[in-house]
Amino acid sequence: MFGFWTFCVLFTATTAAVLNQPSQFVKINGESLPKNAFTPHLKLKPRIANGNRAELGSFPWHASLAIKYRIDGSEMDPTFCSGTILNEKWILTPAQCIKGAKAIRVDIGSVDINRPLISVYPDAFTLHPQYDNSNNKFKNNLALLRLPEKSKLDFTKSEGRYAPIRLPTRRQVDETFEGMESYFSGFGYPSIHSTNVSEHLLFAEQVIIPNTACAAYYGNDLELVTDKVICSLSVNVRQGPCMNDAGGPLVVNEFGTHTLVGLLSFVHEKGSCGRQATPAAFTRVTKHFQWIENVSGYQFRP
Repeated sequence: MFGFWTFCVLFTATTAAVLNQPSQFVKINGESLPKNAFTPHLKLKPRIANGNRAELGSFPWHASLAIKYRIDGSEMDPTFCSGTILNEKWILTPAQCIKGAKAIRVDIGSVDINRPLISVYPDAFTLHPQYDNSNNKFKNNLALLRLPEKSKLDFTKSEGRYAPIRLPTRRQVDETFEGMESYFSGFGYPSIHSTNVSEHLLFAEQVIIPNTACAAYYGNDLELVTDKVICSLSVNVRQGPCMNDAGGPLVVNEFGTHTLVGLLSFVHEKGSCGRQATPAAFTRVTKHFQWIENVSGYQFRP
């Protein structure tokens, strides 16, 4: 058996009925988290798995999430994930990141994890109704964070430092995006030996590969690498997602404009942190149009 580090059928009438049901929102108590929500004596590192340093405004859709959990009645230390700004009210992130969350802080508008331009607190979140991580299968690994009215983002005041991402068009619902210029960003650990997240936002150029090629790395497990997953390899084999990179957005460059195609879901343990050239797997956004639209009201392009 191979292991994983989490970065936590045909469309039938039954599936449609589930997605059309009213969303189940989990209220968040609004508890504030300190600006540095991580263990204070750990020194932050300047790079992540040999990634490239992002310039301010180059990935304005990237949001960092500080998350505090309560599991089985016990409060856990805060941890970290990434999210993507969908619009002024909604943040996309993997379900594995926020299931069981007690408090969440969303930081945006900066490439320095300790100096966000804006910090906002969602008032609720909802998991995809068919999310299932039993047996580490990461099925429908997607969630939406809702910002309260008083904290809605005003993009006219962002000076280009934060902005919503563009989603694919309805015509692209079956697009594979294979071979397209793409990028992944995150604040995750600099290496497998690191003890904390990166201080600076980093990115790595990716190449999107066929799912059949991706599945070969995962024992041809077609319950894991389904059509709801999109996979990529780093162009520089020494680069790669690491711990706490969950939710990092995968975007493709479409004639100079970036489009979100995936959110980091899982990676093979042998290839994490740039140790080997193995593909990372992302939740494929195009397979979740209906749910995103039903919950957020997002208006997809034709």
